[in-house]
Parts: sequence; C-alpha cells; structure tokens
Amino acid sequence: MDTVRPPAHPQNVAKKVKGVDSLWQPILLNLLAPGLGHILWREYLFGIFVFLVCLLAVIIAVVSYFLPLSHIAVGVLLGLPLVFYIFTFFDLSRSINRLRTRVHNTPRRVLVFLVIGLAYQLLSPSAPGNFALRNSPALFSVADNSLSPALRKGDLVKASRLDYTVNIAFVGHPIFHSLPSRFDIVRYTDDEGVKRIGLVVGLPNEEIGIVDGQIYSSRTPLIDKQSPVPLAGDWPLTYAGGMSILVAEINLGTIRDIREVPLQSVSGKVSKVL
Repeated sequence: MDTVRPPAHPQNVAKKVKGVDSLWQPILLNLLAPGLGHILWREYLFGIFVFLVCLLAVIIAVVSYFLPLSHIAVGVLLGLPLVFYIFTFFDLSRSINRLRTRVHNTPRRVLVFLVIGLAYQLLSPSAPGNFALRNSPALFSVADNSLSPALRKGDLVKASRLDYTVNIAFVGHPIFHSLPSRFDIVRYTDDEGVKRIGLVVGLPNEEIGIVDGQIYSSRTPLIDKQSPVPLAGDWPLTYAGGMSILVAEINLGTIRDIREVPLQSVSGKVSKVL
C-alpha cells in the first residue's frame, strides 16, 4: 500500500519559489561584479565575457588620465561598454525567466556569490568600490575665519584628491593628472606633518611678488583669475620649483606667510560641503 505524503507547507513552497525566482539577488551580484549574476545562473561564458568588457572599460578610464584624448573620444570609449553593461541587466532578467524551471540556486550558493561580489568591490583594483575607498575625499571642519568669506569657521569642507591625483592600487602612489590652479584653496601637509589649508598664489617654475594684494610675475600683474579671498599686503619675490607650488596663509585677507609646498604634499582641493 502506497504511503500518501502530506502536501508541503505553503510557507515552505513560497520560500522555495522565492529562492529560485528572486530577481534582486542576481541583479545585486551584477552590480557588485559585472557578469556575476549570469555566472550564478550557470551562464558562465557570457558572465566572463561581461566581466572582461567592463574590465577593458576600467583600463580605458585609467589610460585616459595619461593620454591627451578628447572628451568626445573618452565618452565614446567609455560609453559603449556602459551601454553594454546596462543591457546585461535586461538579458539577465530574460535568462532567469528562461532558466528558472531548470536551475535551482540554494541560499548557500547565493551567499557564496554575494561574498565573492563584496570581496571584489573592496579588494580588486578594477572595482568602483576599491577605487572610491582609495580616492575618497577627506571631510573636516574649518578651524577659523582666516579664509573668510570663502570659508568660515565651522564650515564642513572636503579635500578632494581626484581634482589633482588618482590613486591606483597597482601603481603604489598617487599620480598627478592635473595641477592646482591659481587661487585654488588646497589642503597640504607642512614640514612638521601638520595638515593646513591655504590659497594657491604661485604655480610651478614661477616667481611671484605681491604689492598691495596684487600678484606680479616679471613686473606683470597676474589677473588670470579672481581670488575667492580678498588679498592685502605685500610679499617679496618668491620662487616655486618645478615640482612645487606657492601657498599663502591668509588672515582675513592679509598675507601672513607664503610657503613653497611640494606637489606630493598636496592632499586635495578644498570646497565647502555645508
């Protein structure tokens, strides 16, 4: 006599269907690591292809920092992989609808893939998460009113590294892709290891002097850009080396000091957050 099995509990059935058919899990995996959602659903070759295309886009983005490419060229080279990457989410949805009756992903398998995706974001030099951690801006509060009205005491500001440098894991040190401009407010580390903020008044290989708040180079006034902080006072001729800039410490418009700051000591361009 055959034994009649009781029907499965409705909650268990719902849980199983949810585990097989859930779309958010592969989408999350595809966000963490391109192609990982497809690999979860056993589309191994296409998942690897998606990853390689996105890796190529990362390489192009890094190379664009060092080659004189036009904005249009960079946009095309990066835009095509981006469009392809967006398409993979639609393809992933179609694949799940096609494979859901044949492929079953256990919670343990999904968890393992989730750990792989998170590890990729945090540890891989090609991942946006790793890049963001290495190049994230430093947040701090302004200590006084010396750079008023541009910055006032208590303002929350950021020192953005990416304005001047890019930190790539396999290079080992920040790489300058753009020099500070005159009248940028920058954060830097002085000879004693103290972090300071000041106003850029001189550029590499430049000798400047200040008379009544007007910056001169070779007796010619420099009016290429307006200072966000009113300048007053005089300063004798000061020279910046080829790998240095001149940064002024200011007290309510009056120049207190001008330092020659090596470029490697500059930690970012300062701008107001709140």
